[in-house]
Amino acid sequence: MRSHSAPSLLESQPRQFDLSKGRWQPFKAKMAGVRLDISDPKIAEIAGRFRSESGGSSFLDQLKVHPTGIEKGTATFEVTVDESHLRTMGIAHGGLVATILDSTLGCACWTLAPPAHHLVTVQLNINYIRPAWLGEKLTCRAEVRHAGQMTAVSRGEVRTAEGALVASASGTFMFLPLPGGPKPVMEKRDELERWKTS
Repeated sequence: MRSHSAPSLLESQPRQFDLSKGRWQPFKAKMAGVRLDISDPKIAEIAGRFRSESGGSSFLDQLKVHPTGIEKGTATFEVTVDESHLRTMGIAHGGLVATILDSTLGCACWTLAPPAHHLVTVQLNINYIRPAWLGEKLTCRAEVRHAGQMTAVSRGEVRTAEGALVASASGTFMFLPLPGGPKPVMEKRDELERWKTS
């Protein structure tokens, strides 16, 4: 009997299980650079919403970080290290690696968010393994390990195109109801009032 074990994060090609063929298959490009499992309307809606909400002036666009794969419980993002990403010694700033990990792990959890919810990072643990240099293409893959009603936990890795491990991480994310309005924005609260003890 053949085993159909799920692909690990260590594999270089993102994959999805094809029920009709009974085996894991490479993702197929479906929309604007993002590979989707379009059999799940929620995932197609999430990917579309992600692209529309992050278009134009987002932090990720400024860093040239972009999603390349979104499926239920998983996400893949990429960035190519350029001059703007470098710190001293000619290596990529750790904040770039942290950002791609946070975004990818969060996006994977977001695919499992309850209806009308977004999420925020509660905890992010990163292990930096080796530096990334100018011109290296970095790919981050993440998978959800647990998703409850209020929080989700995911893990991920950043690797070079050659497969060298740059960093690994785990993160915890909290689901929050979406604020109302055409373009939801979280309300800023008075911190002194919020943490008042008497």
